[in-house]
Parts: sequence; structure tokens; C-alpha cells
Amino acid sequence: MSFAAGIVSRLWRYLDQLWMARSILSRAASIRAYMRGKNFTAYDVDEILRLAVERQNEIIGEALSRLVKDDPRLVSRIADYRKIIDFRTQLPTVTT
Repeated sequence: MSFAAGIVSRLWRYLDQLWMARSILSRAASIRAYMRGKNFTAYDVDEILRLAVERQNEIIGEALSRLVKDDPRLVSRIADYRKIIDFRTQLPTVTT
């Protein structure tokens, strides 16, 4: 691989990591907005709200899962990142 190709490859990797981090923050903000002024009972009885929140959690978990493979040091700075990733895999069983 040439020097320039190596730089381009690292740049794309960095941009992908930034995109995933932005996606995580954006999805978390969406969950916060969806849940503003609501309690668990409201969440539990509103199927559309529940599905929207669960979908955002799935996306967050998937992005973290990809980041762990790409840059474990970065993800290790996120408290309970493993629980967040594992929660993503539990969601389908919660809704069925």
C-alpha cells in the first residue's frame, strides 16, 4: 500500500468512527426527546413510542459494537458500553 493510500485509508476509518459517534449521540438525543415528560407507564402502553425507543437503542448498540471492533480504547471510555451492546440483543425478546 502506498503512503497516500495509507493516509486515505486511515482518514476513512477516522471519518467512519466520527459518523458512528455522531449517530450514537443523535440517537440518544432522540430517545430523550421521545421520553420527555413521559414515565415508564406511558412508555409501556404506547407501542409506537416503545418501538421507536427500542429501535434507537438497537442502532446505538450496533454502532458501539462496530466501534469496539474498530477502536476498543475509544469505546472503553464509555461507561457500561458492554451493557449497552448486550441490551441491543435483548430487545427483540422484550417485545415479543
